[in-house]
Amino acid sequence: MKVLIREKMPDGIKVQLEDWSENGQMKWCVGAYPVSKADSKYKWIRRGERFRLSLYFENKAQAEVAFDLLVTGKQALINCSAHFYNGIKDLYYLIGEEHHEKN
Repeated sequence: MKVLIREKMPDGIKVQLEDWSENGQMKWCVGAYPVSKADSKYKWIRRGERFRLSLYFENKAQAEVAFDLLVTGKQALINCSAHFYNGIKDLYYLIGEEHHEKN
C-alpha cells in the first residue's frame, strides 16, 4: 500500500489517498481517522478515540474525487457510507448509539 496524499478535512479529521494495487484486491482507498461515537463489541474501537475508516473505490478517479470533496468540506464522511469497508458497522461508529436504530 502506498499513501499518495495526506490532508485534513475542515473539521480536523485526517484523511489519506491510498493505492492498494500491490495488494491485488481493492485498489483505491481513502483512509480516514475520525473519533468514534460508540464502542465496538470487543472494544477494538472505543468511543472518544480515533479509528480507521476505510472507503474503497473502483478506480483512482473516483477515489480522488471523494478525497477532494472530503478535504474541501463539500462532503462529510457520513455521506460516503456506500464505500465503507464494513458498511453499516462503520456508520454506527460515526453516528453513535443514540442515533442507531434499535432492534
